[in-house]
Amino acid sequence: MNIQTINISMKNDLQELIDSTVYISKYSGYTEMRTAEEDILEPELPANGIKENARLECVYDETNEMVNYCQYYKNYENNNTLFLGGFYIKRNKQKNGLGKKILKMYEEKWKQEGYTRIILQVDIKNWVGIRFWFRNGYNKIIKWIGDLEYLDNTYAMIRLEKII
Repeated sequence: MNIQTINISMKNDLQELIDSTVYISKYSGYTEMRTAEEDILEPELPANGIKENARLECVYDETNEMVNYCQYYKNYENNNTLFLGGFYIKRNKQKNGLGKKILKMYEEKWKQEGYTRIILQVDIKNWVGIRFWFRNGYNKIIKWIGDLEYLDNTYAMIRLEKII
């Protein structure tokens, strides 16, 4: 397995992966999911972000199936910080250690590129995601974002940090 930059020719594989993880949207309250083509052509950017710093990458397994989609932003806040905007493992490939293995591949790559700090956001109602990130060392809460009260129709996220 290796990390590949996503291009428009991969949009069908990417859409299949996105569709397999749409269940995650119930935690965040998103009513509309972006398409693979939208993600490739116009990646989401942080406030005041520039497209040149956005990266879309993936990992294919030994059967040539896209099993991971990773969207991140380089030089977030400063030159040594990377913002991990999205990290997905295809649903039928989850719960077998693949996510941890692929995350370690990315972290090694980012470390070699000079990044020492990774931050990300995870929805409070996404207990599976929170456990995954905490188990993988993203255990420093640096910010709370969202509604103050917990109700079925309210949403909040925590921003987590890891020093690599």
